[in-house]
Amino acid sequence: YYNMSKKITKVKIDNILCNTLNIEGIHITETPHYKFLLGKREEYEKYILSKFGIIITYDNLNGAYDNLIKNFNYGIEINGIPQYIMTNKVKNSNIYQALDGVHRLAILYHKGIREINIWEIL
Repeated sequence: YYNMSKKITKVKIDNILCNTLNIEGIHITETPHYKFLLGKREEYEKYILSKFGIIITYDNLNGAYDNLIKNFNYGIEINGIPQYIMTNKVKNSNIYQALDGVHRLAILYHKGIREINIWEIL
């Protein structure tokens, strides 16, 4: 996605749909990533282990997620480029589809942040 044409857009998190390994187009609060933040760690672990080594890599294990939560800094710049969530806009709507960043979306939403900058793929 990083080599594709894109622009920074400010959107409401409620207007971003997420995909998991099993379900497409759900609100962030329905994901195992968000439920982890509510203390439902087992559900997240089961989700991760269901595709571990196939689709999911070690950097998604809950210890890594704990570290991300502890050191979270949304939009941190790397080589001068803010690391925002990548999205596609759903045609003729104000809805966006997250292409990455479900963990980050969950943390932001859990912290009470409801509007963020994203990268919108053009």
